[in-house]
Parts: sequence; structure tokens; C-alpha cells
Amino acid sequence: MAPASDDTIQLPASTSADSSSRRLFAREKSVHELLGGGLLGDVLLWRKKHLSASVLGIATLIYVLFEWCGYTVLSVFCNSFLLITIVLFVWSLGASFTNRPPPRIPELQLSEKTVQDVAHTVQLQFNNAVGAFRSIVLERNYVLFLKAAAGLWLLSTVGSWTSLLTLLYIGVIVAHIVPFVYDKYEDKIEHYMKVAVSEGKKQYSKVDEMVVKKIPRAAKEKKSE
Repeated sequence: MAPASDDTIQLPASTSADSSSRRLFAREKSVHELLGGGLLGDVLLWRKKHLSASVLGIATLIYVLFEWCGYTVLSVFCNSFLLITIVLFVWSLGASFTNRPPPRIPELQLSEKTVQDVAHTVQLQFNNAVGAFRSIVLERNYVLFLKAAAGLWLLSTVGSWTSLLTLLYIGVIVAHIVPFVYDKYEDKIEHYMKVAVSEGKKQYSKVDEMVVKKIPRAAKEKKSE
């Protein structure tokens, strides 16, 4: 009986280890957990289909109003708020004459913790950006310089093709498609991603040996001379 009990204890551990090792970067969290594990993950993975469809519908409506119809943010906001105010005012006025309850308006308030969390997130992102910039300029981080230059060039090229609103709308659509497809076909995608990462590392090592590593050496030789 003792060997059987040992086998039953070891099986779950080996199974969990194998499942985490099969994932890219040996991650242990699921796609839903990586997306926050809450309402955001449910929406992006289409676990709440009505809410996911509503978000896409609202994003499409905003895109059509601003990009195709030519409305501005200020005009849409003011006209929408004016319409809501008029409707609620007439409703409340009519309720006072007909002895009916007035419209229920929820008390929406930002908590101090929410404001602090947002400010803390903005602070971290700003400090990381400044730290990366200092590393490029002062520490002569050639790898980070090449990555930043390639990223900025790519953003500049894509920005010349389309507007910022179109990019945001495409981002919303991609955010509703990519996590869902990845979660559904995770095993197949992980296999191809591992092959691509392995090939990318090989190509990066070649570039690093041929180009990047030669730049600091040349600078040091000039200083020694």
C-alpha cells in the first residue's frame, strides 16, 4: 500500500511541472490570469459574450462618429451630456406632477485608492521610460538603443499610414481576437512560438557577434591609443 500512496502523491507534481514547462517561458499562469483574472479577462476571452459584444459595439460607434462622420470629442461629449441632462430634467419634472419617483442617479465617486493606484502606475511607467533613455544616452546601451530606434521607426511608419484613432480601434479589435484564439489553440500556438523564438535567438546571436559586440571594442581601442 505504501508504494501506491507514493505514486499518487507524485503524479500531480509531475503533471503540473510538465504543463508549465510546455508553455512558453515556463509560465505557470493561464491566459485569463495574465489578463488580470477579473472582468477584463472575461471580456477579452469572450466568457461574457454580451459584455464583449457591447464593448466592440461601443468602440465601433465611437470610431464611426469620430473617423467617418467628422465629429470631435468635445462636440460629442457636450451634445451627449446635454441630451442626457434634458431627458433627466424633464423626467424629474414630470415625476413631481404625476407623483412618481424621480430618476435614480447613482453616486459615482472616485475613491482615493483608485486615484493613488493610477498615479502610481503612471509614475512607474514614466520612471521606466526616463531610466531607459538615460541608459541609452549615458551608459551607451547599444542593444537598448537599437530596440528603441526600431520601435520608434515602426511607430512612425505605421502612424504615417493611418490616424491614432484607427490604431486604437485596431488595438481594441486585436485585443478581443488574439487572447481568445490563443486561449482556444494554446498548444499549437505555443509550439510554433517556441520554434520562432529559437530561430530568433539564433539570428540575434549572429547579429550580436557580427555588429553589436564590435562597437564597444572599437571605442575601447581608440581610447587606449
